Amino acid sequence: MGDRRGSAAAGFGRPSARASAAWFNGFAIHCLEWDAVHEPAVVHALSVVTAALLASADRLQGCDPEDFLTALAVGVDIASGLGIAATGAMQFSGPPPPE
Repeated sequence: MGDRRGSAAAGFGRPSARASAAWFNGFAIHCLEWDAVHEPAVVHALSVVTAALLASADRLQGCDPEDFLTALAVGVDIASGLGIAATGAMQFSGPPPPE
């Protein structure tokens, strides 16, 4: 957080504040339907985890692709597990099941 160098936001030619870039990238991934919903967990884990990892990799000025993919898989697994474990009233409200 002490480093003031910006991070890349998709589609912009100049760096943005890291938190803003991560938020925008997560928003773009979700809105462009580049992520999948984990229905039992009621979570779009891929968009938020990918956006956070992109910001982290940018802060580190790059990372090993295998490490990135491992972190992505672990992050999505954790987010989905938290969603499944949650006891709130959230429900997936997609299309009705076929009759």
